[in-house]
This record gives sequence, C-alpha cells and structure tokens, in this order.
Amino acid sequence: MDTIEGLKHLHSLNWLERQAAMHPEGKRGHKAMQSRITHLRSVLPVALLSHHDRLAHQKRPSVVRISTQSCGGCHLRLPAGMLQELRLAGHYVLCPQCGIFVTLQASPAEVAELEKVPAILPTA
Repeated sequence: MDTIEGLKHLHSLNWLERQAAMHPEGKRGHKAMQSRITHLRSVLPVALLSHHDRLAHQKRPSVVRISTQSCGGCHLRLPAGMLQELRLAGHYVLCPQCGIFVTLQASPAEVAELEKVPAILPTA
C-alpha cells in the first residue's frame, strides 16, 4: 500500500470512528461500522496505525485536508516549501506543530468517493 492510499484509509477511519461514537452500541448500523473500522485497521501499515492511535487518544484526527495555507488541526500557517510540496500530485506533509498529516482539499469527485467508502468496504 502506498502512503497516499494509507492516508485515504486514515481519513476514512477518522470519519468512521466519529460516526461510531455518535451511534451507541445496539443502534442500527453500529455493528457494520465496527466491522469496517476493524477492516481498515487490518489493512493499514503499523506505522500509520500507531500514529493514528496516538492522535486519536488525544481526540485529534490523524489526517486533515486543507484548502487554505494553514493546518486544519492546529491552524498554524504552513511554510511555503510545504505548501509547494502539497501542490505536487499525491504529496502530503506532516504539520511541524501538531504532527497531523496534511493533504490538499479533495476535489468534489474525491469527496463523493470518500462518502461512499463505508458502503463499499468489505463487511466480513
């Protein structure tokens, strides 16, 4: 798995964990969400999963998408070199202040695809 794919999985994992927290056990769909969370956790590389878990323990996302010049986690203005790096296809940076992975804002097509992720993941 390449890192960009891993970051997409992290983004989905962040979303699913927020949704699962809003739907207590026993509520419709909770078991399916937990199954999808388990699946994502099983396919993520250990390093990315450890990074995610450390930030999740602090109630922070592990990856954010930005459309401005600032980190979406701590709102620190990112250095020009990092912003230039983000403009390259498939690139990401790690915020020097808060340690969250930063990627560019998804296109409308990517947003639509991300919203479908929970529905298309295997539920085994």
